[in-house]
Amino acid sequence: MLPSFVLLPTRGVGEKRPFSEVDSLEEAITDIDWVALHTKVRNGSVGFGVQLQVFTKNYQLDFEWTKSSEDTTRLSMGMDEETDESDDCVVMILYSTVRVLHVVNLFDIRRKGANCKMTPQYFDNTVRGYGSAVLNFATYVASALGFMLRLLDNAKWVEKPPHAFGDLISLHLELDRGFGYYHARGFVPKQLFDALAIDGRLTKLEYTDAMHFELSWVHMLCTTPVDELEDSIRAFRTLIPERLQTHWRSGFLDEHTSLHWVKVVVDKLGAIDNGEHTVRPGKELKAMSFREIFQNREALMNSKPKLDPQEVEFAYEECRRLPYKNVVEKITLVKTTFVHENGTYAELLPQKVEGTYTAMPHVTEHPVGTDIFVNVLSPP
Repeated sequence: MLPSFVLLPTRGVGEKRPFSEVDSLEEAITDIDWVALHTKVRNGSVGFGVQLQVFTKNYQLDFEWTKSSEDTTRLSMGMDEETDESDDCVVMILYSTVRVLHVVNLFDIRRKGANCKMTPQYFDNTVRGYGSAVLNFATYVASALGFMLRLLDNAKWVEKPPHAFGDLISLHLELDRGFGYYHARGFVPKQLFDALAIDGRLTKLEYTDAMHFELSWVHMLCTTPVDELEDSIRAFRTLIPERLQTHWRSGFLDEHTSLHWVKVVVDKLGAIDNGEHTVRPGKELKAMSFREIFQNREALMNSKPKLDPQEVEFAYEECRRLPYKNVVEKITLVKTTFVHENGTYAELLPQKVEGTYTAMPHVTEHPVGTDIFVNVLSPP
């Protein structure tokens, strides 16, 4: 564990410490000139420890930053020297030309965490915050460099909790609150971003619109009675941004496949209605939304006949990805932040409306976290 951090008030407000002066002393993340550090790493390498707090727990993450090619550098959290595994717990690739920070394998922490170079070490599925700690650090570094964050939405349960809905964490969270793991941290589908962006950029208002589109789509899928989804999906197509319409039209046949799975769920709920159930006495179960099914999943899994959660998962996931159906496997997500005139950074995040599950989440602006400290161990 690094010692307690001491801030060094030797510079004016907003003045960065020249990297040539950096030794093993600890610095607030805002006091380091990340552009200069990135430039120097392209001629060598540097190791550093990062300390921050998530969910009231303190984390230390040990990184190495190295050059990969003329255009790329590599930020990685390795394994303890005692382990035989040679790969890393976390890898982030920074592409200078396109100005992207790509998080490659964030959730390998959950598989290898007992041997990752971090404190506390990850041992079981009950501890939270490791992914958030890495993403909070990555968000500030990307902001300081003027880079976009990018990753694949492939977060899966390591040890699936009882009655978890599906293998994907984001799917479970969308049905529960209206947005997934990465969406909660300000990410949007890359296809949506590209469809709305001009010269690869979105204004804060345009980014808010992109997030509202995603939230509206998920909200409609989660709260519409499943026997009304076909009409609602077709009506929603008129709201798709024009430059995204091509993707939707190219996946039109997939729409029929998706709606087939919806019909499977509707028929199964109808069969349960004819059997013995205690979920919604006196009401047709096919009038339930995906979210209501999610909320009553334990009773439905034990009903006669039984509702297979995998059928519901297929139906929801197929519909969920309809606007992005030409994407192979998981959806690529991106995130950008915004800089204020005073040099501070802001991010846009969805917010759940408390006290109701029927209201669509809204988007609010938050400052990018800066309560992060860095101890440079081996300057180039």
